[in-house]
Amino acid sequence: MFERLGCYVETEGFNGCPFCVTSTMVPIDSEVRGVIKRVRKQAREFWHSLAREFGVEGRRSRDLGDTLMLLHTGAVAEALNVGETWPVTQARKAAEALTAQIEIRA
Repeated sequence: MFERLGCYVETEGFNGCPFCVTSTMVPIDSEVRGVIKRVRKQAREFWHSLAREFGVEGRRSRDLGDTLMLLHTGAVAEALNVGETWPVTQARKAAEALTAQIEIRA
């Protein structure tokens, strides 16, 4: 997941997460925000399911999924802010460290 993200942030015209960008441009009470919220909820569910693929269940899978999602989202935001790929590299390393710990505990 983070390898592809590195390619994405290096593309010409990279503008960050389209949902984050759009969210900053519409009024708080806009219907668009409701759409964004639903899409981000689906994204969160994806990350939870990815965590379960590591054999983690229950609260631990939600915690791991949320952490991976935040690493991913934060890497995109900071890559846009600084115009460099190091945020993605560091997020990938952090994700690898987290998943390695899970494999050790299992």
